[in-house]
Amino acid sequence: MVKIRPTNSILQLKFFIVFVAVVMSLGGLLGGVFYLYPLKTYDGYQKLRLYLGGVKHVKINGLTGYYYNGCDEVLDKDCQCVALIHGLGDKALSWKKILRGPSDGWKKPFRIYAIDLPGVEGSQVIESPSDFRIRVQAKTVINALNQECSRWTLVGNSLGGWVAIWMALDNPSQVYRLVLTGSTGFKSHFSSALKKFENLTLESLKTFHKMSYFEPRKISDRIYMKVLNRINNSSAKTILSAQEDDDYLDDKLSSLRTKTYLLWGDKDKVSPVRVGELFHQEIRNSTFKVVPRCGHLIHNECPEELFSVIQKFTRSSIM
Repeated sequence: MVKIRPTNSILQLKFFIVFVAVVMSLGGLLGGVFYLYPLKTYDGYQKLRLYLGGVKHVKINGLTGYYYNGCDEVLDKDCQCVALIHGLGDKALSWKKILRGPSDGWKKPFRIYAIDLPGVEGSQVIESPSDFRIRVQAKTVINALNQECSRWTLVGNSLGGWVAIWMALDNPSQVYRLVLTGSTGFKSHFSSALKKFENLTLESLKTFHKMSYFEPRKISDRIYMKVLNRINNSSAKTILSAQEDDDYLDDKLSSLRTKTYLLWGDKDKVSPVRVGELFHQEIRNSTFKVVPRCGHLIHNECPEELFSVIQKFTRSSIM
């Protein structure tokens, strides 16, 4: 009886069939995990991408966040430290595109930190509601950051811009530059723009999402509900109610001496262009630019604009 030996082609076909079966099984498994835990799965994927890109997860004086070091081969005096500060209901991971950097790499050496504000993710738990005041949070953040660098460029989005401004007002020698995107902090605007967080519902969350982007992504109601539960279980409501008159920026900005770059999306409906114009009017040493076809979250929707500002504005006397 003649034994027939499988040809290379047959072996390759069998291998391909097994490979496809394994991939499909893994795909089904991952799909199931994503269906059950969509937010955790997405966050895990983004954290993995950051890790593979050389971004580390860190904890500095009780505050968690992410750290990119592009200064290993340069002298300290040639390195610029940049801190990214997120907004209300957000977290440090939202800066993932900025942490990964431009596609062609940073042209100048930076140490970049994205910090979770107190009470967010793994950052220190706040027991007293008064510690959620913006000025108090600013003090907590600058005290933590100063363990890493003595002079900072601060990039703040939305409420994070408000925190960054207080860091500059109270610590002018430690804040070299300010970059603000879609910032808030004026009492009347803060009360109207973010009041949806006080009684957040599925419909108001959908509305807020549409207000935040020029081209909002399509999201299922199931994912919206996961996000809604996350926000409602966060410190967002406490932050809203903790602010006192002294925390708002009305009549405070005339004393700000830090050189400031205001970057605003022309389709930002959370903190509209007119709010950016008011900041520009009140901050004497400021530059104001409107980004076309962009919403409230410039670091997510138009990161190239922010890359450019960080690289040029942090190094030049004027831009």
